[in-house]
Amino acid sequence: MKNLIKVAFLFVVAVIAFASCSKDQKCVNWLEGADWKITKMEVTDSNNVTVDMLAQFTAQGLSFSGKLVFDKYSVKNDESGNVTTYTQVSGTVFGFPVDEKDTTVAAYKIQDDCETVWMKETGATEGSTSEILEASKTKMVISDYDATEKATTKITIEKQ
Repeated sequence: MKNLIKVAFLFVVAVIAFASCSKDQKCVNWLEGADWKITKMEVTDSNNVTVDMLAQFTAQGLSFSGKLVFDKYSVKNDESGNVTTYTQVSGTVFGFPVDEKDTTVAAYKIQDDCETVWMKETGATEGSTSEILEASKTKMVISDYDATEKATTKITIEKQ
């Protein structure tokens, strides 16, 4: 009888472990193979004031475009993938033209049943973990708290 209970317990633990890995891999599969456009960027400061950064760019006469491209990787093999972020800010400020383009690459891992994402920019000494507030095949909302700035940045990306 004790052996039956042990076997049943181990089976339940194995199913739970497999299910959580599967959920992370499903999330990775959603991300891979498409351009994810940045559709919203909000920063909430320590006074609980939220600023819509995309609206801020527009108010200053600038346009912003950004996208992320995720590589696929195997959660089961404890790998990480790469995410490449492309951003561009263009327009005119005080009569001066602005045309800033930036490309960054970071390693990433989806974790905790698709509730967190760990990222480490190429060349950085440490990575950081952000909370995934929403995840689906077409939309993801990621929230990151900066303890130094005492601000939370929430970014929405949507599959294009």
